[in-house]
Amino acid sequence: MSRHSAKRARSHVISVRLDDEMLQAVDLLVRAGLFQSRSEAASQLIKAGVQASGEWLRQAQEIADSVQKMKQAFMEAVKQKDVQTVSLLLEQDGRLAADYAEQPGDTPLLLAVYYGAEEVKELLLARGVRLNLFEAAAVGDVKALEKLLADAPRQVNAYSHDGWTPLHLASFFGREDAARLLLGRGADVRAVSRNRMENTPLHAALAGGHGGIALMLLDSGADAEASDSAGWTPWHHAAAHGLPHVAERLLKSGADVNSRNRQGVTPLGLALQKRQTEMAALLRAHGGTE
Repeated sequence: MSRHSAKRARSHVISVRLDDEMLQAVDLLVRAGLFQSRSEAASQLIKAGVQASGEWLRQAQEIADSVQKMKQAFMEAVKQKDVQTVSLLLEQDGRLAADYAEQPGDTPLLLAVYYGAEEVKELLLARGVRLNLFEAAAVGDVKALEKLLADAPRQVNAYSHDGWTPLHLASFFGREDAARLLLGRGADVRAVSRNRMENTPLHAALAGGHGGIALMLLDSGADAEASDSAGWTPWHHAAAHGLPHVAERLLKSGADVNSRNRQGVTPLGLALQKRQTEMAALLRAHGGTE
C-alpha cells in the first residue's frame, strides 16, 4: 500500500470511529475557537483520556460554555472601558485580543474605538494584534492600511459588517492621514453607508466634528448637498458642530443654505438649537432662514 493510500485509510478509520455525539463535541470546540479543525479537537480529547462519546459531548459543552462566558465578559469589559478587567482576562487567554468577537466583524478593537475606550484600545494595540482593513482605518494605522491595500487593492471600497467603508471610519474618527491614503488608493468619496444612517464619508467627518477631513473630502469630489436617511445635509452638520470654515466652502459650492431635514429643520434652526452663534450669524448673512 502506498503512503498516500495508508494515510487515507487511517483518516477513514478515524471518521468511522467518531459517532454523531463525538462529531457534535468536536464541532462545539471548533466553533468556540479553541481548535482549527475537527481532527485537532478530536486528538486533544483523546489525549485527555476521554473515551465514551457521551463524555466527549459533556466535556466539550462545558468547555464551550466556559469560553463563551469569558468572551462575553471580555467584550462587556471593553464596552465599559474597564481596562483592568480587560487586562486580567487577556492574561488568562491572550487570544481574546484578536480571535474573539461578539458577532461577526465586531472585534474587540473596533468595539473599543466605537465606545471611546481609549485605554483599552491602546492596550489591545500594544499586544500587536494584526489589524483588518476596518480596524486600521478606524485607528488610523497608515502602515497597516498600505500593506492591506497592497495585498487587496479592490478592498478599498469594501463594506464592514455594520455597513461602513474604510473611508467612513477614517473620516468619522478623525484619521486624516488614513483618509488621505484611502482617497489616494481610489476610495469612493460618495459611497453611501449600508446601514440605517445611509450617509457619506462627508457626513461622517462632519458628524465627528472633523472639519479638516471634510474639506479634504470636498476637494476630492464629495457631494455638498447629499442627504442622509434623516435628511441631514453637510450644511446641517456644519451648523450643528460650529464649523464656519466648512460653511464657507459649502457657500462657494452653492449648496442650499436652507435645506430641511426630515423634521423640517434648517441649518439655521440647528445652529440656534445648538447655540452656535457664529454659525447662526453667518447663515443669516447668506439668506439662512428658520
